[in-house]
Amino acid sequence: MMYIGELAFHSSGITSVTTPKTITLLGTQIFDSCLKLTSVDLNGLTQLTTKIFSGCTALKTISGFDGVETIDAAALTGITIPSIHLYPSLVTLNDDLSSFTNIFFHGDAQPKTVTTSLNTGLKIYVKESFTGTFGIVDVMKARCDSSHAIVLEIITDEIVNGDDCRPCETGSNSGDGVTDICEQNSGGDTPTTCSVANCQTCDIDFTTLCDTCNGTNKLSVDKTTCSANCSSGEYEMNSTTCVACSVSMCATCTKETAATKCDSCKNSLKLSSDKTACGTTCPNGEIDNNGICSKCSVKNCITCTTDPTTKCDSCNTGYNLYYNKTKCGTKCPDGEYSGTTNICNKCTVSNCKTCDTNNTKCDTCIDNNKLSADKTKCSTSCAAGEYENGNNMCTTCGVANCGSCTSSEPNKCISCTGTNKLSVDKTKCSSTCPSGQTFINNNTCISCSVSLCSVCDADSTKCEKCSATNVVQIDQLACIEKCPNGEYAKGNNKQCTKCTTMNCATCDTYDTYDVCTSCTSPYVLNTTTKLCNPPQSDCGDGKFGMTPNCENCGVENCKMCVDKTSCNKCLNGFDIYFENKCLQKCPSGYFKSQTICEKCKETYDTPCTDKECRICTIDNNKDAAVQVAIEVVMFMLFIIMI
Repeated sequence: MMYIGELAFHSSGITSVTTPKTITLLGTQIFDSCLKLTSVDLNGLTQLTTKIFSGCTALKTISGFDGVETIDAAALTGITIPSIHLYPSLVTLNDDLSSFTNIFFHGDAQPKTVTTSLNTGLKIYVKESFTGTFGIVDVMKARCDSSHAIVLEIITDEIVNGDDCRPCETGSNSGDGVTDICEQNSGGDTPTTCSVANCQTCDIDFTTLCDTCNGTNKLSVDKTTCSANCSSGEYEMNSTTCVACSVSMCATCTKETAATKCDSCKNSLKLSSDKTACGTTCPNGEIDNNGICSKCSVKNCITCTTDPTTKCDSCNTGYNLYYNKTKCGTKCPDGEYSGTTNICNKCTVSNCKTCDTNNTKCDTCIDNNKLSADKTKCSTSCAAGEYENGNNMCTTCGVANCGSCTSSEPNKCISCTGTNKLSVDKTKCSSTCPSGQTFINNNTCISCSVSLCSVCDADSTKCEKCSATNVVQIDQLACIEKCPNGEYAKGNNKQCTKCTTMNCATCDTYDTYDVCTSCTSPYVLNTTTKLCNPPQSDCGDGKFGMTPNCENCGVENCKMCVDKTSCNKCLNGFDIYFENKCLQKCPSGYFKSQTICEKCKETYDTPCTDKECRICTIDNNKDAAVQVAIEVVMFMLFIIMI
């Protein structure tokens, strides 16, 4: 097998080729861009390789297909000849034959292999004896005899007969009738009359084709017309010859750029921005502007109907359209996320860098903003109750109601929210301090200094309530198992309080008072009055002992005593015993409780709700009035003396 390599005659000036019988295979694109090549005789060549005649815009005839066995894919791309003849020698057809309008096939059945992408717009004419289809295309059976040829212009159905056949000129025939031209009989006369108007010299074989035109008339590419101007889709190569524009469906082109460019398209088709294609729509990334396509200004944009100068409507595969439609990127910018349609949507969280399809949540924040634990905020610092755990991410403190904590000790709180109190071990924030603790400034709890104390004062040194069954010692400095003699556990806090009856050893408590149940020795309990009386004496009021050894009581206004240093019962009108004195009333700051004085509280509810409050607040007001009166009198005396 003889072989000539690819691109062997690329852009050469050859005008015609007859393949030598010794050559059976030519390389791909062997005649690429041979602009002067007009005719080719394959002459026994068995295979046509890819793009063998690409760019040969002047090519008018190709003959010698009767030996071709294989036609490779795209082998005949770019050829402007409307029809070719194929023969039974053809075994494999991989070209889609999109360059042609008519195919004349002279075999009885289709080739063994036919491409599935065969041009469905083809008209394939076959003999009456042909069976089946030609690939995916239905055939048209020619019933013209050897003295008639097919009239392509008037065929209306799949059977070619009758008026579909025209008679051949004298001295010519159509072979098997599968053709639109009649050829001269061997030894016949050469036709002398040309049917092409304004033709100067006819084709040597066909009177319907012209070789040169009269005067300044231009010969069309298909050699069927001689006109003052080239036909649509052609340009003037020289003063008498037209050449087809290289761009398919091009209406006008210029000699200088005709090999690759078009100036306007046929049938209102759209001309691409680079002028290399005519189509029913503009190519991807371009927009129609009165039949001329313009590129979308946004790179990698596929459609831009809204605002082609600045905006894009959809991007190429693999690109996402920014929310403001000004860019197509391989990923969405900060603050946006890609939806299912490759269109970027805004993250709803302010200062968010990346978010998922649930755009109410953020994954990372821009700059050094911190992402809240619930992923709904990006802020310069973590929110109350959260700490930064690294990578600008916030995590909720491990203590409920905690206002601040650290990453090193997330389960220890520094301060609590609102009025909640921080426990001593920093593991709780509650409305009150835990048992055994009290709160100081900044709502911080400290431990009570009194052992077994559950509630203590603000200084933590005095206990107000003990834990378990313990009672509060009378000075509030200790929690003890039970109150000593002469005291009882008062109220819910079980605070030890002195029995109000003098010389009482034990007493019972009621709502607002206590009653003595036993007396200290040597005093005797009066079961009616519940008072502790001294042992019987015959010395009379204000004295103690037994006659003749009677002595006066040491306490003024004392009616009954057992020694000089204390009083057991005061005289009528002086029935209050306070600080070893018998008084008519309690001093300022104290109130009467049976026969003793108790200290008033520092503050009371306003208005008063009990007797104690009324007594204490009235006395204080009187004392204040007396003090004012004294000061007025002193001031007047001072004036008189002057």
